[in-house]
Amino acid sequence: MDINDIKSITPINDQLVKLVYGDSVTGDSLIPCKSGHKTIQDMWMDGELLMSADGKERVSSKELTLGADGKWHEISYVMRHKTIKPIYEVSTSTGKHVKLTGDHSCMIFDGTKYVAKKTKDIKIGDVVLLETLKQDKVSEVKLLGEFDDYVYDISIRTDNRDEHVFFADGIMVHNTDSVVANTSITITNDKETKDIRIDDFFNLLNTGVIQKTQFGHEMIDGGQWRIKNLVD
Repeated sequence: MDINDIKSITPINDQLVKLVYGDSVTGDSLIPCKSGHKTIQDMWMDGELLMSADGKERVSSKELTLGADGKWHEISYVMRHKTIKPIYEVSTSTGKHVKLTGDHSCMIFDGTKYVAKKTKDIKIGDVVLLETLKQDKVSEVKLLGEFDDYVYDISIRTDNRDEHVFFADGIMVHNTDSVVANTSITITNDKETKDIRIDDFFNLLNTGVIQKTQFGHEMIDGGQWRIKNLVD
């Protein structure tokens, strides 16, 4: 189904979908690219604008970046936005350092899997994954002060869907510019009807493949969207 031919969108059980927009990594963060390490700010500067909305500017990227599976992946978008928030530096026992806002998350190993944990909640001894795919332990979490500048995020493509983790300054972090939802919606056009995960649908909105104004939707309290039928 061509996403641009969608005629209607029906939420299953009229569910509400909560969009989570935390903050991100600083512009000097180094991202592992197949062509060599680049700062995320330079990657944003090299891209072409896909979408600008709600103070968030998303651009394309021709780079391939390293995924948690150790393979090179296409980048769906690089995003930046302005913020004024406390900034933290997370350091590891092998000398890695990454700077993030307090509500951005590192991926922490809980004994069985990696889970997102906000920077301000990370503890010394927490286990992170390095871009070498080796584990390391957090040795320090330091508050650097208030940050007033652009922060950045990346979304990469794995198995034909967006992946919301990436490596910054050698440490796996979580892209907070993402949708937290496991439910599906039903979409229809003139020929067929199919289900699509709600996070995949919003990723298409985020990357500018389709525009939010094409569809009926409303913002309600708590940063949630209610999807309605297509507006003529």
